[in-house]
Amino acid sequence: MTPVPWKCCFDAEFKSSTSRAKLKEDEKCIIDDSHVPAYMVDTCGSRYSGDSLCTSSAADNDDPLLMIPVTSTATGTTYKNYFCALCNDDVDAEHLEPWNLEVVVRARGVKEFSLTQLKYNMTTQAWTLVETIDL
Repeated sequence: MTPVPWKCCFDAEFKSSTSRAKLKEDEKCIIDDSHVPAYMVDTCGSRYSGDSLCTSSAADNDDPLLMIPVTSTATGTTYKNYFCALCNDDVDAEHLEPWNLEVVVRARGVKEFSLTQLKYNMTTQAWTLVETIDL
């Protein structure tokens, strides 16, 4: 079955059929944690047998930062995460662009924090801010 590019995008009805991207067979409409649909590859190529990090969800991994989608600027292909790019032989690091990540802290009195102060709680599937105390 060939993916239909205009079924995943909100602005598809306003694009002409000639401006629609041609999709590869392995690209699917994926809705990530931001709830925005995008076409991306979420499986490994047939030559690769270890696809658990590619196919796992952010909730299955204790470091969701590793699960950020990446887009290859060389091929124009978007992958569910870095591991999907790796197992599809699209691994030139200078051509892999990670998607932007926004961290929103809902805690009173917190104005600034460092990523080193964040810890992912797999039970609650949420980030927690670990306070550091200066001695």
